[in-house]
Amino acid sequence: MTGALGAPPLALIGALALACFVKVFGAMFLGEPRSHRTDTAHESSRWLLVPMAILGGLCALIGLAPWLVTPLLDRAIVAWAPELASSGGRLTTLAPLAWISFVAISLTVILALAALLFQRHVRKRRIERPGTWDCGYVAPGPTMQYSSSSFAQTLVGIFSWALRPKVSNPNTRGVFAHKGAFTSHVDDPVLDSVLIPAAEFGSRAAKRLRWLQRGSMQAYLLYIILAVIVLLLWR
Repeated sequence: MTGALGAPPLALIGALALACFVKVFGAMFLGEPRSHRTDTAHESSRWLLVPMAILGGLCALIGLAPWLVTPLLDRAIVAWAPELASSGGRLTTLAPLAWISFVAISLTVILALAALLFQRHVRKRRIERPGTWDCGYVAPGPTMQYSSSSFAQTLVGIFSWALRPKVSNPNTRGVFAHKGAFTSHVDDPVLDSVLIPAAEFGSRAAKRLRWLQRGSMQAYLLYIILAVIVLLLWR
């Protein structure tokens, strides 16, 4: 029952995370350069890509073949807490993990073959490659394309009750409207409404209790004696 109730929030979190990474990828790597510094941008060198590839490969190995890692983890846990081990000296059985690995590897192979066949099919056809995220324009400029704010506008509108975006619309009334600009900003509700106020409250409370820290050894010994007396009376 708990797993069934937790599935919808997990699915929503996964969808929002996917939308976030798509927004970041589109804003960083697609469209026209937004400054002269990005005109000469290029991929990182192999010395920077190889460590990331090694870490990514290890993550894929652990996800596709968990039965290779669980014996090492079992030995570490048994050495730390022997009472948790079963009669066979293992905490987990390898049979379910083997089936999970078989299904995961099979799906990975199927997807890889499908991607390879699709790539060969695309190469045989002549495809025109227009600009990505060009907003309908053949040669867009930096101000004529999607930004991260415009991409996330739909999601921000759906969750506006929680995000509370701040929007400033220009005043375009009248025949000859004055020059204006449209601005929008979304604050972090958890950081700005919960974490920062809690940190400020803790800082104010600590300042009020600063008189306890006198730097006197006699005062600290008195605190210890009072704490011991309270514990003895409480027990």
